[in-house]
Amino acid sequence: MEFNNYKYNQWIFNSDRLVLNAKKDNIFLLAAKDLTTSVQGEVHFDSKGKFVVNAPKIQLGIKEGSEPIAKGQTVVNIFNGMLSAFGDFCTSLATATGQGVGVVSLLTINTAAEKLQGALLQSQKDIEGIKSSITFSN
Repeated sequence: MEFNNYKYNQWIFNSDRLVLNAKKDNIFLLAAKDLTTSVQGEVHFDSKGKFVVNAPKIQLGIKEGSEPIAKGQTVVNIFNGMLSAFGDFCTSLATATGQGVGVVSLLTINTAAEKLQGALLQSQKDIEGIKSSITFSN
């Protein structure tokens, strides 16, 4: 940003440290265009309430076109639906029989289906762990 070549009114504060403290109410930073913050170290936002970002698009990082953030509950619902379908399939296979001379057990398929069903049930329990308890989106 060019601070020295700006032709309209401006305030420039230059100090070793600046503190803005609103003892009884809010601090508002309003701009007709952009609000830019630049630091050499870390940026911290501490709040005892919610942290709200209200914008039509939120981009984390400078690179345009990066991956969208998944909606946690939607991902969980989709995975649970797929895992339930696999589970139902395994239940059907676990009791499969073949016909030939009498009824023959399909032991290999039954065993594999029971093993897969156990793994799917564990995955359904574990899938809740992919949801953040801190970051939410709609």
